[in-house]
Parts: sequence; C-alpha cells; structure tokens
Amino acid sequence: MSFPYHDIWRRLRLTLCAVLVTVVSYWTYVAGYDRPNALFWDENFHIAAAQHYLNGHFFMEPHPPLGKLLIALGEYAVAPNERRDQFRDTDHGNGSMLPEGFSFTGYRLIPTLLAWLAAPLLFLTAWLASGHLPLALLTAALYTFDNAIIVHSRAAMLEGPQIFFIVTALLAFFALLRDAVSPRYRLGVAALLGIALGAAVATKVNSLAFTLLLPLFFTFPTTFMTRTRLLATALGSLSVVYMAVWYVHFSIAKDRNPKLKEDGYYTTDQNIRSIIDKGGNVTPRDLITLMRYSAVDYFAHYEKGVSALDLCKTGENGSAVFMWPFGARAIQYRWETADDNKARYLYLVPNPVGWLLALIAVAISLALLASRLFFPDTVKVKRLGTIALFVTLYLGYLAAMSEVTRVLYLYHYLIPLIVAFLVSSVAFREVERIGPITITGRGRTGFAFLCIGLTGLTFFWYSPLTYYNPLSDHELRSRALLPMWDLKCVGCPRTNRIASGGQQQLYRPRFAVSGVRPTELKQGWGQSRLGLSVTGKTIVVGGITYPESFGLHSDAELTYSVSEKFSRVRGVGGLPDYQIGSKASVRFIVEGDGKVLWQSPVVKAGEPVRPFDIDISRVSTLKLKIDDAQDGITDDHGFLANLTFEPKQ
Repeated sequence: MSFPYHDIWRRLRLTLCAVLVTVVSYWTYVAGYDRPNALFWDENFHIAAAQHYLNGHFFMEPHPPLGKLLIALGEYAVAPNERRDQFRDTDHGNGSMLPEGFSFTGYRLIPTLLAWLAAPLLFLTAWLASGHLPLALLTAALYTFDNAIIVHSRAAMLEGPQIFFIVTALLAFFALLRDAVSPRYRLGVAALLGIALGAAVATKVNSLAFTLLLPLFFTFPTTFMTRTRLLATALGSLSVVYMAVWYVHFSIAKDRNPKLKEDGYYTTDQNIRSIIDKGGNVTPRDLITLMRYSAVDYFAHYEKGVSALDLCKTGENGSAVFMWPFGARAIQYRWETADDNKARYLYLVPNPVGWLLALIAVAISLALLASRLFFPDTVKVKRLGTIALFVTLYLGYLAAMSEVTRVLYLYHYLIPLIVAFLVSSVAFREVERIGPITITGRGRTGFAFLCIGLTGLTFFWYSPLTYYNPLSDHELRSRALLPMWDLKCVGCPRTNRIASGGQQQLYRPRFAVSGVRPTELKQGWGQSRLGLSVTGKTIVVGGITYPESFGLHSDAELTYSVSEKFSRVRGVGGLPDYQIGSKASVRFIVEGDGKVLWQSPVVKAGEPVRPFDIDISRVSTLKLKIDDAQDGITDDHGFLANLTFEPKQ
C-alpha cells in the first residue's frame, strides 16, 4: 500500500493558502479598525439602534435586527465606554452628542471581524467552485484588497455581517456538491446553509436573492427523497434562525421610551401598541404580529419617506445601478484637515483592477453561456452549472435593485461584486485559448499571480482613502481614474458629467495664509487650486513663477473672517502667461464689510500682475474678488498670489 503523498501535499497547500489569506486579510480589514474616531455614514443610525438594545428600549427600523444586535453585542462584550446612552432618546445620533474620548472599538468590532473571516471562507468557496488553487487565491485577493469593501466593513454597519453570512451559505452550497460524503454530513451542511441564509436575511432583506440556492437542491445527483430531506433541513434552519433573531430583538428591546417616535410605539395601531405594552412578555402569536408589522408594514412606511434618486441634485451621493460596475459614484464618508495643504479622507472607492477583473469575468461567463446555447455541439463548458448560477445571482440581483425607486448607493453593489469575484475563479479557468494562444496550466497560474500583484499594488495606491491618511488635492485628483467616480476634494466641483448638479459650487479651502483660513470660496467655473491655475498649470507671469498662489476663475469670491485682528493685507493678482492670445480679462476687487477698499483696472493676459497693500484694521469680513470685467467668464483663469496678513501690533 503506497503512502498518499500527493493527497497530503494537496491538503497542506490548501491549508497554507487559507492561513495566508486569513493573515493578510486581518492586516487589511482589522488592524486599526477604530480609526477614524468619529461617526461616518450610517453609523449614526446603527450605533443609536445598538444603544437602544443596551438600554432595553423598544424601537423599529427598516432593516431586520441581527446586524444591529451584533453591533450592540460587540460594545457589550468589550465595554470601552462607561456610558452607552448618548443616543438613547433618538434614532439618528450625531457626533456632537458624543463625549470626548468616546470609543468606537466595541461598536465596530463584530462587523469588522465577520468581514475579515469572510476572506478565508471566500477562498474555500472559490476553490470548491473552480478546483484551481491559484485562481481561488485570486478570488480571495480581489476581496482582501478591495478598498470599497474594506472601508465599508470596518464600521458599525450591516454589510460586514451580511457578506460573512452570504459567503458561508455559498460555501455550504458547494460543499453539498462534493462526492463521497455521508448522508449525515450532507444534512449538517444543509442545516449550516439554512442557518447562514437565515442570518443573512435577518441582517438585510436584499439577502433574499440568495434563497435561489434552495430550489437547486433538486438538481443534486441523488434520490428525490434525499433532496427533499436536504431542502426541508435548510428551510427549517432558515426559519428557526430568522424567528429566533426577532424573538431576541423583542425580548431585549422591550421597554417603551416615550421620547422616541410616536411616544416610543412607532405606530398608531392600537393592537400593536397593546402588544408593546406587555414589555417583552409576548405570545408566539404576538411575536408573529410584531414581526409582520416591523418587517413589512413599518418597512414599507419607512421606504415611502426615502427620497428617489436625483442625479441632478447637488450633493447627491446615490447612483444608478448601471453606474455601479464602473465604481460610480464613490462616496466621501468623512474628511478633516490634516495641515494647510493636505486633508484626511474616508472614501468608498473601488480597487479598479479588482472591479475590472470582476466585470471581465462576468462578460466571459455570458459569452460562454451564449456560445454553449447557440453552438452546443462545438462548445464545451466544464462548469456550466456553476457559471450559470453565479451569473444568475449577479444579474438577478442587479435587475431586482434596478426596480427600486428609492435612492441607492454604490455599497449596494458589494454583494453582487463578491459573486463576480467568485465568477472569476471559474470563468478564467474555462478560457483555454485566446486567438492563436493556447492557455496552459502554467500560463493560467501565472495570470492569477500577475492579477494578484496588480490588485495589491492598486490597493496600496488607494489605501490613503481607506485608512484616513493625509492627501493633497493633487494626490487626490491623481487617484480619480474615471470622472464618473466623483472623487474630489471637499467642496470641489463634481467631475461626473452624468450628474454634476449644474449649480454653482461652494468650496471651503483648507489652506491658511498667515494663520488665516478662508471661510468660503465660490467661483464661476472649475475648481480652485493651490499653487496652480484653475486648470492645473504652473502660474508664470513675465518669467516669474508664483508657487504661493490660489488658482481661481471669475467670478470668484474668497471670504476671510479677519475680525479686526490684522492691520494690512498684501498680495498680487493677475492672469497667467499661457492665457496670452485668449479673450481672458478680469478685475480684482478687495472688499471690507461690504465696502470696496481697492479695485484694479481691467487686467488682460500678458500684462504685469497688480499688487495691492490695503488697510484692514477695522474690517471684520474681508472678500477678495475676481470679476469678469463685464465681458463674460470665458478663459478668465485669474489668480491671487503672495497673500500676507499683517497682524496688529
């Protein structure tokens, strides 16, 4: 009898790869997850819900309870905060209600951990689906290094747990397809699948799309009775978990807080009110009634109050379904000043290599399915059922979301994106030729590791936006791969031509001069630049370069609150030499408290800069203006440079 070295080596490689994925994903997902130490996006809702649990107060929300229960559990287990009642009397808190030193470590703990643990589970799912270890590693890398999933999952939000439960369900499904396993094993895995689906649906309703896995039990190569038993086990587990989550919800959140909506009832229905007044001592019938109202009636009522997507609205963060696969629109979750030239951003922005590979994999899968349909005798697809399943889940989810009329956001694409990552492990293995080139096993492995390397490199490039590290405006703009991303500095004009809003942009600059920071800047076109013109060019006039400048465009208005603290303001204004020959003409105006203190003659490109030195000792609000000289704003790339505020002695 020979010793099975090959089998042992295969298992060892699989184990080592799973460990590697777990370690690397811990570094990308968990390390430093408590930063920034401030609320962002929907944390103000979900932390408020968690505090209702921690204080035992009844409440209703549009999402099912499990995700918020897990957020509360993390805070309860770690307990970094002495008080957990800042949002007790509201469903929507804000940062001003939190004390100095408030910790987010507990609230973010479990969503972050579950998002991390989803990485090795996704690797194993891809390995079961494709049977190719390097491509399974590629799938894991696409998830491990995806900036959008990371930034959204390292928070007190619902997608981290939802992703974990969905990936667990997919892993269980493919485990059921394995040959030579015992009936008891199959029943246990079917129960796990049902538990994972129940937990996913109890976290977010859109997880219902993955219940499509259950009817597929009848495609398994086994007897009808076995299939029926597996389906009954999965459905039973799903139902028990879903009901149990709601039972825990109503058992913990049982005391009415009259300061919340509708005196803490969240409804005017007297029957529901009478059940709530029982304080958690509800019968099974009461539980069903409360579940129905919370999950259906209240959800429908809440959704009516959510605005529809308006791509022309200034400040709209939502995006249409057709924009999602291309990473639009990236959402600026939070920002703060780092220094005069840089700011920290927390941005929901994709890893472009990973998202492109996912889109290519979906396109290849569609081509394979179409080829198999129209040329069944000549085209062979080894994993036809797996590809069809993933493509159906991907397109079905997007089709369902496209029917939703309320505003939706880019993070709603994260679930089908993970399905597309799984598609890549199968679709890339099915490709055997590209034109005259035959794809060998070594070539496929090389391709997988090349893509892993590129995905890692782009992750590092976008990581400042994921981990709240400082960037200058130029560094931020260099990462705006597509205009439709709307990746921009705070208050800067939008770049997305599909949804620019078409309204005048307001910009609050972060840079200071002599310790004075502008309170507001507005201009007729483009984006203000520090050290460059409005179009990003070096400002040169008469051979002299002006690096300490504000690149503006008429009609521009730069406002300072000087509060009579300064004696004089000095500087120069002009038009850069690259505008010579254009129609550019501007006039510079300095106003103090609404009165004109100085005004230049009309300045044209090629003329010297216009200096000013003005007494502002009695000025509270100072405005530096560039107007269009009454001939329109075309080509008016004006600038202000060498600004100095002289303090009073």
